[in-house]
Amino acid sequence: MMKSSYLVASLVLLSACVSGSATPPPLPPPPPPAAPAPVADGATEPAPAPTLDDLVGHYRYSGGREDEEARDAAVEKTVAEVFLLGRGMAREKILVACAIDDEIDIRREGDLFVIKLADRFLLKTGLSVPPVTIVGTDGDDLALTFEQRGAQLVQLAQGERGGTRRVFTPDGKGGMTLQVTIFAPRLAVPVDYLVHYRRVED
Repeated sequence: MMKSSYLVASLVLLSACVSGSATPPPLPPPPPPAAPAPVADGATEPAPAPTLDDLVGHYRYSGGREDEEARDAAVEKTVAEVFLLGRGMAREKILVACAIDDEIDIRREGDLFVIKLADRFLLKTGLSVPPVTIVGTDGDDLALTFEQRGAQLVQLAQGERGGTRRVFTPDGKGGMTLQVTIFAPRLAVPVDYLVHYRRVED
């Protein structure tokens, strides 16, 4: 059984009432297939469908202020449901949990996926295999899984007090998007936001 550090929002005890969920909200539909790509003679042919292997590579954050403002708005939406006197502390803890990674590295080692999120932690397991137990920074055991959803890689780390879901999606232009959702029984509104990355040479 693998043990690893994993950042989880321990702020879940700060909300006023138990009205959230220990499971993540449903995923939105996967993105539609890419539009046909123009060719030299003016005709069109279908663009190659993205695959999970298109995610393999090294990425650098490219979202800039627009992504950061969207992330901050998502945090404020969650904090607004927290008891008034606890909002300042909740905001601080959520923003730590929602730190945007400057770089992300995604590799395949045989049947395993290895994801390194900046210098914070390493996630490693196979697709649709029994959960691997990792330990959150608050000491909670979390079940880590990776699942394929079309060309998307869905990573979930979940415990009794909630967890984090990350959805990695190739953007068809050599980059990717990352949808992050933090959820907990004591968070009435999950934190949910999207950030953008561009592929860079190792």
